[in-house]
Parts: sequence; C-alpha cells; structure tokens
Amino acid sequence: MRIKNKLAILAGAVALACSGGAIAQTSAGPNGTIFINIVDTSSGTSFLFDTGLLVSSFTGSTSYSVNLATNSASSAAYAAFVASETGSSDTIDYSVVGNYAPTSGTPLDLTLSTAISTPTTSSGNKGVQAAGQIQAFVGTNINPAGGATYFAASSTTQWNSGFEAGLETELGGLSDNTLVGNSLGFYAITTTANSSRGGATVSSLADQWTLSSAGVLTYGSASPVPLPTPLLLMLSGLGLLGLVGRRKQSADFNCAAA
Repeated sequence: MRIKNKLAILAGAVALACSGGAIAQTSAGPNGTIFINIVDTSSGTSFLFDTGLLVSSFTGSTSYSVNLATNSASSAAYAAFVASETGSSDTIDYSVVGNYAPTSGTPLDLTLSTAISTPTTSSGNKGVQAAGQIQAFVGTNINPAGGATYFAASSTTQWNSGFEAGLETELGGLSDNTLVGNSLGFYAITTTANSSRGGATVSSLADQWTLSSAGVLTYGSASPVPLPTPLLLMLSGLGLLGLVGRRKQSADFNCAAA
C-alpha cells in the first residue's frame, strides 16, 4: 500500500511539473483575454469576469453574450457581488478591457478598452502605460481563465483601486466605465513604438458593450430569442381552430339563407 501511495505521489508531482505547476489564469501579454469589471461604488465591492475572448483574434464584428447570473463559471462570484449591495439605490458601473503583448514582433501592445468617447492616446509611451495598467492588474490578481472573482470592500487590489484611474489618464482623461444599463464604445489602441511622439493609433470597433441590470453582458447585436417548439405548435393549433370555426360559421349561414 505504501509503495502504491508513493508511486501515486510521484506521478502527481511529475504531472504538476509538466503542467508548469499553476492553473491557467486571466492574463495580459501573448494570451491576453478580454474581461469585465463591475464596481459598486456604494458598497465598495467589485466583480471580475474573464470572457475568454482573446484580444489578439477579437474583431469588431464579433458577437458575444453571457448571463453572469446563470453562467456556471461566474454565477457564484456574481451572486456574492449582488448580495453585497447596500440597497437598490447603489451606484454600479462597469468597464471592459484587455491587452495583448506578443513576446516579439509587432505590435508592441494592443489594448482594448471601453470608453465614453474616442481616446486621444497618440504617443507610444502612453500606449505602453495604458497596457501596463491592465498587465499590472491581472498580474496582481489570480483569476481563473474564463472564471470570475468577487472582491470584498476591504480588498486593495480591485480594478478601481488605482489601475482604472491609471488607464483613464492614458486614454486622455476619459472614463472607461458607465452605469449598468448603458452602452459603451470599444476601442483598440495599437502601440508600435515606445515614443513620446507618435507610435500609437486608436481605432473604434464596430459595436458596443452593454450590461443589463439582470447581469447579461452583450457585445454586438443580440440574436432574437426563438419561440419554444411547444408554443409554436400551440399557436399553429389555435390558428387552425380559428380557420375551422370561421368556415363552420359561413356554412351555417349559407344553410340558413337557403
């Protein structure tokens, strides 16, 4: 029995070593993903969710939708966040950001961020510093890839504890957030050189992000919700009944007239 246990421990150690000894987590850099931060400025709590969308392959025409309240990867943390609200009058805002920084080649950085209007980031050094705020945030917090984290009011590593303000400075003093229920434009800041003059360009992506009060996060046009098959059958049946009824009434009237 001891020999089997030792072999099992050894096998586990080898597997851990081969996997790199760490669970995949939200990141910036080569495998950077897009994530949302929701902040309750009344209670001082916040919520982080990794959409799993890669910054490097995200296109402006991409459509995305997730219900944070029911999604298995986010529901527990989101429920804790909602439970922390002090009341229905809480002020809650959200922002969506992400960063891609390849190990070599170009661009130097690709930062995606929501903003209330088009950012004025034109110099490469500002582009690098904007990316640095996102990189510092994900480097400080261990959030599972595709997962979510609830931050209590006592947390000092929340997005709005300094990282968000730093990003907004590099966006040209623009806010990256809006209140829940409102939409936000999404912008790509491409940095090609760490320069004080030029080296960064800003482009507006095709669609907007929206977060509903029910916790549904959407980018792009929402798909229409199809009627369930039983309901379609019921409506079809009612239509047929109506048609038969009208024909019967017409036949009875014709007989009476005769």
